Amino acid sequence: MPIKKITINSVKNMLSGETLWDTEVKGFGCRRSRDVRSFILKYRIGTGRGARQYKFTIGKLGSPWTPDSAREEAKRLLGQIAQGKNPAAGRKREKTASDIGHAFSQFLEESNGKRTDRTRNEYHRMFEKYLKKDIGGYRIGDVNKQDIQRILTRLSASPIQANRLLQMLRAFFNWCEQEKHRDIHTNPCSGINKHKEKTRERYLSEEELQRLGAALLAYEEEQKYIKPMKHQKKPDVPELNTVTPYVTAAIRLLILTGARKNEILTLKWEFVDFERRQLRLPESKTGEKVIHLSAPALQLLSEIPRIVGNPYVICGKNDGEHLVNIKDPWGKIRKTAGLEDVRLHDLRHNFASIGLASGLHLKVIGTLLGHSQIKTTERYAHLANDPLQTANEMIGKRIADTMMQRPGANNVVSLPKS
Repeated sequence: MPIKKITINSVKNMLSGETLWDTEVKGFGCRRSRDVRSFILKYRIGTGRGARQYKFTIGKLGSPWTPDSAREEAKRLLGQIAQGKNPAAGRKREKTASDIGHAFSQFLEESNGKRTDRTRNEYHRMFEKYLKKDIGGYRIGDVNKQDIQRILTRLSASPIQANRLLQMLRAFFNWCEQEKHRDIHTNPCSGINKHKEKTRERYLSEEELQRLGAALLAYEEEQKYIKPMKHQKKPDVPELNTVTPYVTAAIRLLILTGARKNEILTLKWEFVDFERRQLRLPESKTGEKVIHLSAPALQLLSEIPRIVGNPYVICGKNDGEHLVNIKDPWGKIRKTAGLEDVRLHDLRHNFASIGLASGLHLKVIGTLLGHSQIKTTERYAHLANDPLQTANEMIGKRIADTMMQRPGANNVVSLPKS
């Protein structure tokens, strides 16, 4: 993570998800999450390897906190820490009897570094949409099993979303117990079963893949230049659409690697290892991850234009940023290909299905997809060729091909003696 003196300019120029550490006061930093910039202090209590690390949020940029005032506060807190006091513990005690809303904010804050930014953002979204108005004002100890079941019942038509919410709530209340905000073994999610999820599997045939390839080429040609609005005069010299190559490159990389959408959209050049033929991601849905690259994927990456000052492979419209959304372009491309029912994530399933149909083992496919558990890959098991059937087909084809040949010196097959 970058280390430089924290000033008003350096803070304002931070990218979303970036953390900046100060050169003047050790442990003092600033973290940006979406449009919010928060001053933080990282410190340890104790000595040696067993010393526990803490992160304390001083406050958000804006009245009363500026880089200078936050730095002075960090110095004051470090003085307390040197005397054996723990600012984070004091704040936790203040919030022990607080409501769900305050506790959830603290839960997200302390999960920084333990969970990915994407997961934390999704947790925040679910809290705002499903929990804030319902139980956000409840005291932590007052939430019971009936409250959780009531919330989940409203999502019975969306079983996958209901299960993700239950998973988050279970983790949150486990944390509440660990922090002594609730009595131990009182998690209100205990004993609540997940909804049954209907797995949706969509794979592309060879003919469909050919249509998709043609549709990508057609999109590149159609979107090569920026089209003026109806009220605008047609320019004498058409202006190139600089985003189009990155849109189609992103989709082709999804097809060729089986990666997740955000893994490709947020890919940086520093993660691309051409020599080892790998993408080495420091952070993904399942933690650190290596994505292996085939020759076509390497060729595609080598042809993607790089923009000076932009660290991302799939560049967006704004300087220094990556492409955020390819939903609309994908909608046009799949419509052209006659594949309206195919989602971007289905390209990942398709990658797995082709591998299994080619005789690759489930474990190999799981490694290529970055699955942390073989159980996740087992959903594709029915696609794998039955080895007995494969052997039977091979023997039958050999016999049939031999019988179709005319007797002659050059094509007589010697059958083994019994």
